[in-house]
Amino acid sequence: MKKIYIILVALCLSINLLAQNTVNVVGTVIDETGIELIGVSIVIKGNEKVGTVSDFDGKFRLTAIPVNSTLVFTYIGYKKQEIRYTSTREREKIVLKQDVNEFDEVIVTGRGTQRKISVVGAITNIEPKELQVPSVSVSNMLGGRVPGIISVTRSGEPGNNFSEFWIRGISTFGASQSALVLVDGVEGNINDLDPADIESFTVLKDASATAVYGVRGSNGVVVVTTKRGKAGKLKINFKTNATYSYSPRMPEYADAYTYASLANEAQMVRGNSAIYSNAELELFKTNLDPDLYPNVSWRDVILKDHVWNTQHHLSVSGGGQNARYYLSLGILNNEAIFKQDHAETKNNTNVNYHKYNFRANIDANLTRTTELSLNLETVFVAQNAPGDGSNNTA
Repeated sequence: MKKIYIILVALCLSINLLAQNTVNVVGTVIDETGIELIGVSIVIKGNEKVGTVSDFDGKFRLTAIPVNSTLVFTYIGYKKQEIRYTSTREREKIVLKQDVNEFDEVIVTGRGTQRKISVVGAITNIEPKELQVPSVSVSNMLGGRVPGIISVTRSGEPGNNFSEFWIRGISTFGASQSALVLVDGVEGNINDLDPADIESFTVLKDASATAVYGVRGSNGVVVVTTKRGKAGKLKINFKTNATYSYSPRMPEYADAYTYASLANEAQMVRGNSAIYSNAELELFKTNLDPDLYPNVSWRDVILKDHVWNTQHHLSVSGGGQNARYYLSLGILNNEAIFKQDHAETKNNTNVNYHKYNFRANIDANLTRTTELSLNLETVFVAQNAPGDGSNNTA
């Protein structure tokens, strides 16, 4: 009889211990006005496989979940809420607050600005911070960041290492096959932009989004707006970065002696006489006559092991209620890997590309209903390129 009592007591203790390790949560999810929310996702933080959704009355039930579990409530258009439960709750009321930013986010379209939630065309908006990476041009950053864009870089030469890109392929033949690029509403060159000056970057891809541009927008449209001054204290921003480029793997070439020996061997196995005599092989090996029998690694003579490229940007912005300004200066230095012998010539014989950007965006309120905006952009380019060997400045 005592054994039976002991077993019953042990079972009761086990059941009580199990009950203390789990909790039940039953409740209703509503918004700030008291309306029940249908389809709210409710999962355990760290274990998303365990969860449920609210029903047509906003009610939900989770039973036997681990004590101290944190439930995550998520719903489109509302802020995520996390609640930790240490005990059972049978009449829980969860109030979700609306996420105003999610619905008020606007993007630039062909017709001006539009709330993101109301956009029906194929439009992709790129966050400006995604473009703040070391690169020669903005066009080189589009590949892989925007669905539907194909980009190709055909050269690595400084000044010609820009990417061609197409939005959903080529839609015209015999005419311009490139996308239309608008900078602050004016057609421009995307490679002249300094990424640090970009405020918003939007790609219009389908016919409904580009209809306002007619046939000129048949290959897609890129709409860029640049930064402008805001009322407030003077703000000075300076940013600089340096890129270290090198070749991690280079082919190994034979020296003159090895090449001459292999050339002799290749001829002799075919029954021909050797090209180089033993005396000539010895001259290659000892380098006693470097003029007639040189042993030179032209790759090491012409090319450097690495190269540094730099990019600098300085901006000044501010203003008051009646006038605002944004001024910026950008400098880009892009060098090739060719060596330069300063003992032979003082001219810079290396292939290089230097770009200087200056931008001034000024806004002034003439009256309560009239605003005057002035956008100035100047780009100076100095490039050393193969050919005539002269400096071409554009």
